[in-house]
Amino acid sequence: MKSILAFLVGALLAIPQVAAAQPFSVVVSTTYTDGRGLVVLNPTFSAMDVSWFVQRPGGRTIYSADAAVGVLVWSQPPNTITAHATWVINFDPTTNTVNLSPGQTHITNWYPLANQQASQQCHVYETGYCQCYNNQRWNYCGGELPGYIGLQTALAQVASAVATVALRSAGYNVTRN
Repeated sequence: MKSILAFLVGALLAIPQVAAAQPFSVVVSTTYTDGRGLVVLNPTFSAMDVSWFVQRPGGRTIYSADAAVGVLVWSQPPNTITAHATWVINFDPTTNTVNLSPGQTHITNWYPLANQQASQQCHVYETGYCQCYNNQRWNYCGGELPGYIGLQTALAQVASAVATVALRSAGYNVTRN
């Protein structure tokens, strides 16, 4: 766990000074295996851009780029697990302020169904809340992947912090209310 926290802190410190319309990265996965070798995840960054937060006034949900983070070893291809970070925001250009809705930043990851027409998603919020709906094949909210929800919670918290640093470095005010 200490090595994971060191990785997350290092990733946060490695953020370059950014200006508006400049990309930054957010961590959406760390090294993880379920102990049985059935789920294997790798450290993965997802691309994001300050400009996506400030494209237009008002509230909305924004996402970092989708990134392949690992595989379900036991499953037939396509067996890739994909993830991105999600923020619920409100941008007020009159005050140059981006509000990050508290508790709403989360990491979404999903596993495609065989027909590629749908997927089974799970979301872990910065508060630790886990939402996997009624997924039958990709559902870790019940503790099937020991320690994974805690890792995802930490990543969501880091995503919130990284966005805050990037936005402030670009000259925007950031609130959480």
